[in-house]
Order: sequence, then C-alpha cells, then structure tokens
Amino acid sequence: MPAEHHFKTGETLPALKPGVLRLYSMAFCPYAERTRLVLAAKDIDYELVNVNTYKKPEWYFDKNPDGLVPTLELDDKLIQESLVTCEYLDEAYPDTPMYPADAYLKARDKLFIQRFGNSIPAFYRSAKEKGKNEELRTTLLKHMNSIEDELQNRGTPFFFGSSPGMVDYAIWPFIYRIPSSMALGSGGLPESLVLLHQWIDRMRKHEIIAPRIMEDEALVEFSTHYRTPGSRFDEIQTKSVK
Repeated sequence: MPAEHHFKTGETLPALKPGVLRLYSMAFCPYAERTRLVLAAKDIDYELVNVNTYKKPEWYFDKNPDGLVPTLELDDKLIQESLVTCEYLDEAYPDTPMYPADAYLKARDKLFIQRFGNSIPAFYRSAKEKGKNEELRTTLLKHMNSIEDELQNRGTPFFFGSSPGMVDYAIWPFIYRIPSSMALGSGGLPESLVLLHQWIDRMRKHEIIAPRIMEDEALVEFSTHYRTPGSRFDEIQTKSVK
C-alpha cells in the first residue's frame, strides 16, 4: 500500500469530527500496533492519524504530554499508553472480548502481559547490539522460555484459547520483530522453542494478523535510520493495512 502520511512539525492538526474515534499512531511502532490490532479484532471504526515521532507536530503534546504513541481521542476524551488504550477499547466496546470472563483468569492474563513488559527493555538493548551482547541475549532468551512454558501450561492454540485475545495482541508486535531486529542474533528464536514457533505460525495466518504484518525489509529500513536526520516514515512502502 502507499506509505502512510505521518504528521510532523509545522503541519496542521486535522479537525476532529464529533463522535468519531481517532487513533494517533505511528506505522512502525510496536506499542501503537497493539492498539491497532485490538481495534481491528473488535471491528471498531476509527480515524487514523499518524505522528512523526522524530519531528513531532507541536499540537501532539496537547494530546499526549509525553509525546508518545498511541493515543485515543473521542470528543473531549483522551486516553494514552498502549495497554491502557487496549483495555479501554475492551471495556467500551464489549463485543468480541479480549479477556476471559473469569476474574482470576483475567488477572492471570494481565500479570502475564505485565511480566512480558519486563522483557521489552532487553529486547531493545539486545537489538541495538544485534544480539552480540551475550548477557542481554541470555536475558531475552529467559523471557522467551517463559513464554514457551506459559503456552505449555495453557495447552491452547493461542493464549486466549482457540483465537487470539489481549495477551496474543499485546506480545505479538514484539515477538515478530525479533528476526528483523536481530535481538537474538542471526539465528533468531531457537528451534527448541517449539510451541512458540507454532504460535507464531498460527498468528501469521490469522485473519486479523496476516494483512497487518510489517515486512522485515520495511522494519529494517525504518530502524536503520530512526532517531537520525535521515529518519524515514512516509518514504517506506509497506503492504500492511490499517
């Protein structure tokens, strides 16, 4: 598809239509991808406004004081942070629930997502080192093994059961970036993580995920130039959809 426009410094804020849900996002951000996947899974209509997170438009800090994505806006309501936006969507649009109805199982899922979040700093640091820092690589592998163990304990095709749910959508944007980031080196995920590989294959084929996977080439091109004067947003062509 054509590259998605990302609003940058000096560009005018698009007028917000009454009653229309808007998502401020960035095409290559795994955190924003969480929210986009939940929106898609719930078949929620929304307006997409992408933000250039290197040259942020001045008005975006009125939407999110931290200047981060994602942010949801609906009339006079603003909701920030990826997991908060996802949980808001799950409660505000209760059709197609993302969590189990049972309170204990729901708490279990939330704890798992929280613990997975502890692996994200190691993911980024190891990616920066291209998997060559053995300490970081070992730390990240421990987290991957914990995911394998959780899949073993649940015994279901997806973390949510027979279809993806909040856990699946929350961790997917980071898991599928491991090969392109080389966070675990050129070898990627060890073949010994059989259940994790099987889960990845199922996710790649799922109707919500399949058309929204960012190609490795696009991810590499983006990360190579990000946070430099040569940062590329609109210039990168992708096949993924909203």
